[in-house]
Amino acid sequence: MKIALDIRKIGKRQTGDEIYITNLIKNLAQIDSRNSYYLCTDSYEGESIAKRILRKLPKNFKIVTLTPGNKIFWTQYSLAKFVKEKKIDLVHVQYITPLRLPKKTKLITTIHDISFLKHPEYIQFIDRLLLNFFIPRSLKRADHIIAVSNFTKNEITKNYKTPSSKISTVYNGINKENFKPLREFKNEFINKIRKKYNLFYRYILNISSLQPRKNLPFLIEAFNNYISFYKDDETVLVIGGEKARNYDERIDEILEQNPVLRERVKLIGYIKNEELPVVYAMAHLYVSPSIYEGFNLPLAEVMKSEVPIMASNLSCHKEIVQDAGILFNIKHNKNKFVSQLHKAIHNKSLRKKLIENGLQNIERFDWETCAKETLQIYEGILKR
Repeated sequence: MKIALDIRKIGKRQTGDEIYITNLIKNLAQIDSRNSYYLCTDSYEGESIAKRILRKLPKNFKIVTLTPGNKIFWTQYSLAKFVKEKKIDLVHVQYITPLRLPKKTKLITTIHDISFLKHPEYIQFIDRLLLNFFIPRSLKRADHIIAVSNFTKNEITKNYKTPSSKISTVYNGINKENFKPLREFKNEFINKIRKKYNLFYRYILNISSLQPRKNLPFLIEAFNNYISFYKDDETVLVIGGEKARNYDERIDEILEQNPVLRERVKLIGYIKNEELPVVYAMAHLYVSPSIYEGFNLPLAEVMKSEVPIMASNLSCHKEIVQDAGILFNIKHNKNKFVSQLHKAIHNKSLRKKLIENGLQNIERFDWETCAKETLQIYEGILKR
């Protein structure tokens, strides 16, 4: 079986999409020696980065550059042309699919969320236009759809009238060797990262794409209320993530207007993969106030790091976090959130319980399991 995967996200610092395809390929390479994989990217620079990140791949995995690399043109023409020429049996992409493929070629798309449909006000016009045009057609053209949570599966079924039988839920995983509690890291490495990001205080952490749907202004303003009401001079708020496309500029506006917050809220930018586990592990609390999510991978990663969680009470968060975190309603007034935040920071028995529940909960999220279930879908589709 010849399988083509779209790996353009690798090396692009695009959070969940990149982490997903990188770890899926690494784990497929460990479990599948029978099928031939063509890992397709759109530039020779991207090919070089992918080779460095994926490292030593077995002989049945080959990275190929397809040009021209224009975003939509690549999917609809470059990839489709390659598939036809190589007589590829199955193509796996994320979100937008090539619409014209040979009839014998099977097509799978992974959908992480449909935030562009549920909250279009947070998406740039051109992105919204492309997604609203291509996603309904991609879902219809796909032979099968992978959703990263039951919540996302239900959202696709409800909003696009896609039969549930056409969608499989395959959870994201975490690198369980990388993410671990602070006591398991070497002091030298801890001190190096602490110094690099100036993490010398007790800190609340959030890692995200800094888009409006991540609702970080709510967290920043509530944190301001917390330190003011409880006179907490020891805690800071640390936000990691790159100021990229669809960046929420309200974050800068709030910080510019408040000198105290400029000192107590640290925007530390993009964190390298090898540094992220210890940044998690040093945190005192992880908070996600998102308005909409399909999975929210950092929540799974911090559970393994033995860090308590607070998260907005989205259906997705309820599914992923279960009883391993404090779920709060972002529509309630900030005073209630501030009270919950105080408990999560200072109540030792509550923190211990959340950590213990998290360690039990985390067993559901495993990249090898993700790869095995994905491979079963590949083989099942081709048998049909």
